Amino acid sequence: MKPIAAALAAFACGFLSAGCQTPRHKEFALIQEGMLKDDVVEAAGNPTRTRRWRGKDRWIYVYHPGGDAQDVKEVHFTDGKVTYAGAPLEPEIPADEQDRRNEESNLAEEQRLAAERAAAQAAKVRAADDLSGDARPPRPTDPDDVDRGVD
Repeated sequence: MKPIAAALAAFACGFLSAGCQTPRHKEFALIQEGMLKDDVVEAAGNPTRTRRWRGKDRWIYVYHPGGDAQDVKEVHFTDGKVTYAGAPLEPEIPADEQDRRNEESNLAEEQRLAAERAAAQAAKVRAADDLSGDARPPRPTDPDDVDRGVD
């Protein structure tokens, strides 16, 4: 009988001491701008996931306050210091709009590069003609510029 009583007493002590601990998702509120990464780990524990995005380290915390509920929080760091702590930031524009903008930008850049390549090639041809002595004067395009040999 004594082993059962000891097991129940140990379970009760463990259960009661666990109930006295502050849930980690409530400690997240202690995170402030300017804190160092070690301070964040001390306050909120290790992150669930980490990412690097737009030159910033992002730590993602996923808490399960009860049942199937999920509470997701993020901490952003720049140069090892907190710059943001809170709910996940939503992108400024939807992904399909960002894709469209990227495609437009890529097309414009491709056209600019093609024009640069064509200009460089034309300059190369002119330089080669100048070196070979086969250079001809440009042909006039305006009929008034044509010398008809009539005085």
